[in-house]
Amino acid sequence: MDKVGTVIIAIFQLLSKILMVFFQLIFRPQITRPQGLRVPRGTLIVSNHQSFLDPWLVCHYIPLKDVLTMLPLRYPVTPEYIRRPILGFFIRCFGGYDIGYTSLEKAKRLLYTRDLIHAGYTVMLFPEGKLEKEGLGEFQKGVDMLAQEDIPLLLARISGINNGFDFSRVRLKFSSLIKDVPAEEKVGRIYEFFKE
Repeated sequence: MDKVGTVIIAIFQLLSKILMVFFQLIFRPQITRPQGLRVPRGTLIVSNHQSFLDPWLVCHYIPLKDVLTMLPLRYPVTPEYIRRPILGFFIRCFGGYDIGYTSLEKAKRLLYTRDLIHAGYTVMLFPEGKLEKEGLGEFQKGVDMLAQEDIPLLLARISGINNGFDFSRVRLKFSSLIKDVPAEEKVGRIYEFFKE
């Protein structure tokens, strides 16, 4: 990723964080976050996916000092959105990248995701691969592969965002940072966290 693109994405994400402060006056989700949570660069953030606001919602409630050091946050997006001319341009400006249509494209983009994390970028992954209005959908295979990597992992679970305009029901729960644990245990923690 070139430096100009990185700066553009970081600026857009910083502006969105500022705008989320105003949105928070109405939104006011219930946040559960471990005390003293620190999120280093190169972390894989795994979250369920209920709305188009999810990347901004999760990013907004990561401690500010960590967000400033890990910008730009990157996240894969389904081709049906990112390949649209105008919408795709804005998604890319906010850190999105195409996850691919075919199995081969998806495998290459999964390796690209791994390379981004190893290069120090924080990546947010929605392992369901699509929006799930109610509960949790089935996780795609890529999350298991990435969990095998020796990288820090943070889990975020969103609920209640699809209750019309009753924003008081929105909940966001973060796990503690998962690192230095065996791959099998890491995968187990992912599934346990989202089953709760």
